[in-house]
Amino acid sequence: MTTTVRSDPTELIPDAVERCLDLAGTWFAWDGRPRVSEPTEDIPGGTVFTPHKAIRRIADHLVDHLAQIEALLAGAETIPDTWHGRTVTVVADWAPFTEADLNEARNRLRRLGRVYALRLRGVDAEALDAPPRPGVDDPPDHRARRRRHLKRLAHHPDHGIPKAIRSDVRVMREPL
Repeated sequence: MTTTVRSDPTELIPDAVERCLDLAGTWFAWDGRPRVSEPTEDIPGGTVFTPHKAIRRIADHLVDHLAQIEALLAGAETIPDTWHGRTVTVVADWAPFTEADLNEARNRLRRLGRVYALRLRGVDAEALDAPPRPGVDDPPDHRARRRRHLKRLAHHPDHGIPKAIRSDVRVMREPL
């Protein structure tokens, strides 16, 4: 069997979303007990995951990266990240995971994944290297940093959503 390795983020993003949604289709029998990831230096007790938290985190990653791309292309500062991400489990994360939840997740995540992929498809090398808009205070070192970051988001899928999605569903990998 031959495996095709894709490196185009416009294909990787929707593929990663579909893999996550396929896995989420196995979560209807979730028994209410969280799954806990391996401890890390940042989170010594491991990360607590539930089906809703995994779906929420995937959506958060997509929204966060879309916001970064748009800000970088506009020559604007990105919104400071004050999300607690994987370190917080909100009350809604503990709800049972139903077919209706999966349907909502499919609609939400597929749309976000498609918007992300379509946006990246429209980014070319010229846009990556464009100077900031007139009147935007953008010292050369900030411009260079933003261009590098945008290039990573747009052209290096190992540094973007697919990896982030994989990390947040790793604990929920097996059918529940």
